[in-house]
Amino acid sequence: MRKVKVGIYQSRLNGRIPDSIIKSIIKNKLDFFVLPEYFFSRFDVSKISDNAFYYDEFIKYIKKLSKVIRDTVIIGTLIKEENRKFYNIGFAVVNSKNIGCHKKINLFGREIGDIEPGDTLSVFKYKGINFAILICADVLHDDNFKVLSELRPDIVFIPTFSPYKKESLEDKIKRDKNIFLKRAIETGSIIVKVCGINTPLLPYPIQGRSLVCSPRGIIYRVPYYLESSTVFKIFSLKVGDRINSS
Repeated sequence: MRKVKVGIYQSRLNGRIPDSIIKSIIKNKLDFFVLPEYFFSRFDVSKISDNAFYYDEFIKYIKKLSKVIRDTVIIGTLIKEENRKFYNIGFAVVNSKNIGCHKKINLFGREIGDIEPGDTLSVFKYKGINFAILICADVLHDDNFKVLSELRPDIVFIPTFSPYKKESLEDKIKRDKNIFLKRAIETGSIIVKVCGINTPLLPYPIQGRSLVCSPRGIIYRVPYYLESSTVFKIFSLKVGDRINSS
């Protein structure tokens, strides 16, 4: 087993990292820093695919940030145009280089009919750690995890945009177990989900349901009273422990 340091940043989707967070990333020498889905987006656009017009601006900022927080992989999502088609792309950038790319397979809400689904799952490597990226609704589909079970990533990162649901704490815990813990057991991987929180101009309210789990159980879930709050948290995780995986 190996240890890996992961930072999650549950926050408003405003596309900028505060200096205090950047200093903490550097001080703690994180291996991975994970952002919510649509963190690099604008919400004054008429449709999601319009964010592709701002791709160059966003990627320039991401690569500039990666030079400052050297040797830390930034995980997040961007809307990008490729061959006149638009995709929601999960990226992994370190030291200004993209070392991983995942096109969201299972679209949701306003994405449907506006952007194209991807069709491929891959595992990437950094410092001997095998990792995969899924995006939000990708976690709900068994076929994705049949593939990942064969690819055997150490960690699966899941930037997420979680619509608000009126439900009890018991319902939340049950859902975490039935979806995310189940997926960790199926793949033998650590699952890292990072959500955004309410941001001006969003079409509907969202909730910060970020969590980290392993095949052994839930390691951390954002407390229910912080689901509307910014949360930056660092984890020292052991990877390669597949004792409870199927």
